[in-house]
Amino acid sequence: MGTDAASGAVELKELLCCCACRMVNGIADSQQKGRVAISVNHLAESAGLSRLLVDVRHEATHNELPSLSTLHLAARQALDWLVQQYWWVPMGLLALGSGPVQQPVSLLLSC
Repeated sequence: MGTDAASGAVELKELLCCCACRMVNGIADSQQKGRVAISVNHLAESAGLSRLLVDVRHEATHNELPSLSTLHLAARQALDWLVQQYWWVPMGLLALGSGPVQQPVSLLLSC
């Protein structure tokens, strides 16, 4: 592998790690309540994030960057979680005819 390809692979690993870390930290931090900190693992689990994402965050933050294959799998799981939480759940609420966005979306769809 040439130096350009090797540096590109390292940059990709850094990018994927950064995305995983920001996602896990953002979700975990938003759930921190009270004066006693709860573990990132527990908060991520309660939000429905996969253990792999938490492990990738931990390894990238405290140890070495995970392999590209592991990072690709984590990215797929992150995208699946985002689709589930921010696409399918709201669409389910629309199908039930409830939720704060139901009326505005219904108006848009009727145009």
